[in-house]
Amino acid sequence: MENEKIKMTERKSWFPGHMKKAGFLIKENLKNVDLVYELIDSRAPVATRNSSILRILKNKLRLVVLGKKDLADDFITKSWVKKIKAEEKIFAVAVNCKEFKQTKEIIKISKQIIKEHQEKIGKKNIIKNKFRAMVVGVPNVGKSTLINSLARKKKAKTGNFPGVTLKEQWVLIGENISLLDMPGKLNFENVEENEFFLELIGAIKNGEFDEEEVACFLLDFLKENKKEVLKKIFNCNINIPSHFLLEEYAKKKFMFLKNAEVDIKRASEFLIKEFREAKIGKISLQKP
Repeated sequence: MENEKIKMTERKSWFPGHMKKAGFLIKENLKNVDLVYELIDSRAPVATRNSSILRILKNKLRLVVLGKKDLADDFITKSWVKKIKAEEKIFAVAVNCKEFKQTKEIIKISKQIIKEHQEKIGKKNIIKNKFRAMVVGVPNVGKSTLINSLARKKKAKTGNFPGVTLKEQWVLIGENISLLDMPGKLNFENVEENEFFLELIGAIKNGEFDEEEVACFLLDFLKENKKEVLKKIFNCNINIPSHFLLEEYAKKKFMFLKNAEVDIKRASEFLIKEFREAKIGKISLQKP
């Protein structure tokens, strides 16, 4: 019980104030938009869905966008899209948020969602193709990247780390479409069970977690789910404890400390980076 209290205290230390404020901002701005883009990470859809945000959204029109499609397993991502559509009866699409050829499909689907809703409620005097949308999701899931892709220029701040967007910002897409970029909000309710996933994909800042522990978690995951990936990385027995595998990885990358010992911390950071950039393959951490 004491250990659980310590872990909770540690977790609160990296739970920035802007994340707490994000829920309030989402609720306050909901009345100003026609629909919401719920952006999640294709590699970890469960870990990056925020139940506290979903409770705020309630019956608001919503499009689930599985971003970072280019970093995830294609077959598994398609399965997630199919599952969300079938079980939740809402629209869902997977995209690489950096590619306009893919993100423009979001605008097309948005117009369809709004049109169907307006027809359903019998709304008249509709301004064709004009709408406002809010983009929500956990930190570093790619909200600003998505907005910049749709705008075809850099209008929202981006960065490959959480906490870039600290307050809401409106971005005009053409003459008729406005997007509201919101600060990222972690789901504090399910962080513990998804902690390693969130750390691996970059939703939690480097330095706020034990890189070696996360790297070993990744190696354990690969042993169980992607042995072919490990075989490409290592020319040794991959069925040894992950800590020893990490040492072999450090040697392979010539990562040593001044006393000739292997630099485990640096090797861990590099392996995590290789995963995040799909350098070791397109890997999905969670299956439907």
